[in-house]
Formats: sequence, C-alpha cells, structure tokens
Amino acid sequence: MKTYKIGLVIFLIICSNITGISQQNIKTLASQIKKNISKFDGYPFKDDTFDADSLSLVIANQLVRLLKKATLSEKESKEIGLELSVKTTDSSNIRIYNFWYTSGGSRASITHPVIQWTNKEGKLFAYNFSKYANCEFTEINRLSSSSKRLYLLTGHEPGNGACVQGFIYTIQIKGGYLILDYPAFVSAPYLGFCNVQIDFDKKKQQLDLSFDTYRDMYYHTDEKKYLKNKKSIQKLDAWFTQDTATLSVKLKFNGNRFRKVNYFPTVPLEKCFDVWSFFNMTTSLVFKAQSCVCTWFTVCF
Repeated sequence: MKTYKIGLVIFLIICSNITGISQQNIKTLASQIKKNISKFDGYPFKDDTFDADSLSLVIANQLVRLLKKATLSEKESKEIGLELSVKTTDSSNIRIYNFWYTSGGSRASITHPVIQWTNKEGKLFAYNFSKYANCEFTEINRLSSSSKRLYLLTGHEPGNGACVQGFIYTIQIKGGYLILDYPAFVSAPYLGFCNVQIDFDKKKQQLDLSFDTYRDMYYHTDEKKYLKNKKSIQKLDAWFTQDTATLSVKLKFNGNRFRKVNYFPTVPLEKCFDVWSFFNMTTSLVFKAQSCVCTWFTVCF
C-alpha cells in the first residue's frame, strides 16, 4: 500500500511538472509571436534589408506550434497581435487566426491565416494556411455531406486599386488531416474573383455570387495545379460566361461538389441548330464561335 501511495505521489509530481513546462512553453511562444509581429511597425518604410515574407513565415510557424498546444480566445489573440476571424461550434472546432502587415502599395494589407482544428479525440492540430491563400476569411459554413466533413470558407482581400478579391474555398477535415485540394468547383478547391458579393444560404446550400460589372465575371485559381484538362477549364469558363446579363451566378452544393443552377452545357458547333438565326435569317454570333450553348433557343443534337 505504501509503495502504491509513493508511486502515485511521484506520478502526480511528474504530471504537475510537465503541465508547468507546457504552460511556460505556450507563454514563451506567445511572447515571441507578439514581439515578431511588432517588427512590422513602420513597414514598408524600413530599410531594404527588412524581409517581410521571411518574418511572416517565422511567425506562422511559431503560431502553428502554439496552436497545437492551446486555443486562444478573441481577447488572448488581440493581446499578441492576432485576429480570431472565424470559428465553428461543432466537434471539429475550427478556428482561423490572422496576422498581417501593410504592403505600402495598392494592395494595402496582406493577411496570413493559420488554421486550427481538433479530431474526434479532441487533439489539437494546426496548419499554416497562408501557404495556400493570403485572405481574410470572414465566414465559415458546414457543407451538408453524408460521409465527409466539408466546410466552405468565404473571405476578401485587397487586390489593387480597381479590385477587391473575393474567395470561396472548400476544405475537408479528415481526423488529423486538413485537405486543401478538395475538388468542390469542377476540379478546383477554390475560386477567386474581383469585386464580388458572396452570399451563402445554409438551408439551400447555395452560393450566390453577384458582380459589379460583366468585366468582373471571371474566376482565378491555380490552373496548372487543379485544372489539368481542357474539359475542366471549358466547364468553369461556361459557368461565368452565360449570365453576363444578370451579373450573378448561383452554385448549389449537392453533397459532393458545387453545381451551377440552370447550367447549360457547351457543345461543339456542329451539334447546334440556332432556331433564332433560322427565323431571323441573319448570321448569329453562335456561328462565329467554335461552340454553342444549349439553351431554350438553341437545339443541340
């Protein structure tokens, strides 16, 4: 019995020491992050030797180490120069923390997001999201899927004087893994736009994208990485070229991927018969292209 009690006391002392060391490490990391973020003060008017990108990577790596040990409240985040921009209340407990610096150009601030989540056992994980996206995500929504933990992130970031970038990004949580290349938009995980209003209807699981002008109705993504075949590019192109009159695009999530609402496929020109051109007896624009769109006034066969 005495041996058991002595062993239990020693075990509790060891656990107490480990906890103390862990808390000290967290405080040290938080202090280092705060100090490094403060180095951005005065940038870009520092000397030429100041490397903002290298410092950002150091801070992001420190933050990843910290977030694998603890979560931060909004107040705690602000105290060390961070912003807790979005979070979920489900078991994944996703949180995105941002830090940023002023570029000094038309882009204004450059945001560096770091994401934190937990697995089913409650273990913390973190990843430097800024490796994939420099964006201030302002909203996160769970996507309805019977077999996957999928989330839609939406956010904005200054592009230049004429463009405020809007982003839609789908991520997947798979235990301790963060999947950042889930093909939610044809074969791409994210799409970016200029001057777009992004709204998501949770009940309908539908994205509504509204643009200022038809010139803004183009998307950008990492085409070399995600759009590896001509068919994928053509399909995405068609999503954003058929609604230039309404300046809006609606995308609905079907449990696996987003699909365009009222999407009309593009087919080779030889398979089109333009009814309007037949009755008008004039040359339609459809015959000046290499392909046509199947709509109510065009018969495809």
